[in-house]
Parts: sequence; structure tokens; C-alpha cells
Amino acid sequence: MTAKEKFQFTHNGKKHEIPSFKALPMGVIRKSRKALDDADRVFIIIEEMVGEDSKEMAAIDSMSQDEFAEFITEWTQGAGLGEA
Repeated sequence: MTAKEKFQFTHNGKKHEIPSFKALPMGVIRKSRKALDDADRVFIIIEEMVGEDSKEMAAIDSMSQDEFAEFITEWTQGAGLGEA
């Protein structure tokens, strides 16, 4: 994975690196189409890209709602995750 295919974020003073939203595989998009609602879709995509048991997921889980909203906006570069 190249630098362009990675996204870096900092939470609680620790740097984390996850796949770039631009590297989102079609299989993840396919799986997310079965989401119950927009919130479910967001978490399906994140869990598939980051891994449910990863330290990066733990950092995301510990974010406040405002921090999470900022993280999603930066990671997706403003792309709507709730849109099919």
C-alpha cells in the first residue's frame, strides 16, 4: 500500500494509520449496501477497512461524537457514507 493509499490520524496524542478511503474495495461497498441504516453502513465500512479488533478501531471507539464526525469528514474528504 502506497502513502496515497493510507490515511493518518491522531487521537489522544497517538498517531494511527489506516487505509485511505480512496482505497475502499468494491467488496466493502457491496457488503455495506445491506446496511440497516446510514450509521450501520458507516460502521460496516470502518470495520471492514480497519479491523474490529485493531488498535485503530479502539482509538476510533474512544472518540467523542464530535471527534468521530471530524475523523469521518477528514477520512472521506467529505464524501457521504450514507449514500448508496
